[in-house]
Amino acid sequence: MRKIIDKKGIGNRFVACQAAIVLLWFLSVSVAQAEEEFPEGMTEGEKTLMLQEMQEDIERDAPAYIDPSAEIDEPTDAETEAMIRDALPSQQELEKLAERYEDRVLNVADIRTGYDEQKALYRYILSGNKAIEMSTPLGGWADHAVALVPEEGIVMAAVMKDGVVVTDEASGEDGTYFFREPGNYAFMAFDETSEDRDYLSGSFRIVDIREAVTDARLSAPEGYAIGEVRIDGTLVDPARVDPGGLELSRDGHYEVNFERRGQARPAPDTFRVNFVRDTTPPVIEWEGDTRDGLFTGDVHYSVPEKDVTVEIWYNGMPAVSPTQTLAASGSYYVTATDPTGNVRTYNFVLERQAQIPWILIGIPAGVLLLLAVIVVASSGRRMRIR
Repeated sequence: MRKIIDKKGIGNRFVACQAAIVLLWFLSVSVAQAEEEFPEGMTEGEKTLMLQEMQEDIERDAPAYIDPSAEIDEPTDAETEAMIRDALPSQQELEKLAERYEDRVLNVADIRTGYDEQKALYRYILSGNKAIEMSTPLGGWADHAVALVPEEGIVMAAVMKDGVVVTDEASGEDGTYFFREPGNYAFMAFDETSEDRDYLSGSFRIVDIREAVTDARLSAPEGYAIGEVRIDGTLVDPARVDPGGLELSRDGHYEVNFERRGQARPAPDTFRVNFVRDTTPPVIEWEGDTRDGLFTGDVHYSVPEKDVTVEIWYNGMPAVSPTQTLAASGSYYVTATDPTGNVRTYNFVLERQAQIPWILIGIPAGVLLLLAVIVVASSGRRMRIR
């Protein structure tokens, strides 16, 4: 796989697209490696010789040693984006990959399911009768840690969190994958013991009541429908609740109850998830004199909410204000960002009125007054009355 370079400054949409392509590309490489075998009839000596030749080829084609202390010009965002585009598969290559694996990815509706009451794990059985077990339903939201347990013979092609591969980081010694951090997770797995080599593509979402989300919709997980919904403790009219998905149109504390579809499926009848939705940007409060839409003197600001990051640009350059007071004349661009990622921006101009300090006026006036007194006094001494 060609190296993909990531750099701060490329948009979240581009990174998400990159992550999806990486997953598909990673799948193709993993499958190719999994299918590669020694030809039948080879002796151990022939196998060893073949591996040695492969190693020599790798060493011969390896790039020259790069001195880590050497100075390297850091590419611009535009150059980095161009490098990423060059490294990613072309649209034609992606179409070929999609055609190759489209008919091998299992439809969730066709997967046999089960539930292990002793372990409290949902079971999703692949074509080779091997199962992946999960502590939350496929496609569900959970306000607690999630365990992903592949049975022996199940290979995890990739596990990603918010578009970043975390397969190795989350794997335990017993083969169990354990996830605690809030985020959107996706995985792809297959049964290496099955000749069909069908793939299961799944996802789940971890939320934390202490960390708000900005999602616009919550879909019902596999095997369940959305039931009772409360927002900030108030029951939502059941007639306005779609069993297949809930539109998150309001900010607030959500309590969502899921109900099992069909009585034949072995699984808990209900389960509940709690989360907070917050899409409201934070506010900065400003104090200062204004005239004709401009600040005319010192500007003081304060942030009522906690954990809000304030960034200031003065005449296009980054600036800081430890005292939270802006005094220099010029153009200001200020942003306030909360932990959820909501951002509010402010633009204004500070134009101080030209003022002459009183001391500059007082000293000349005092000098003139003193001269006047001396002149009057001198004139008085020279006067004669006849």
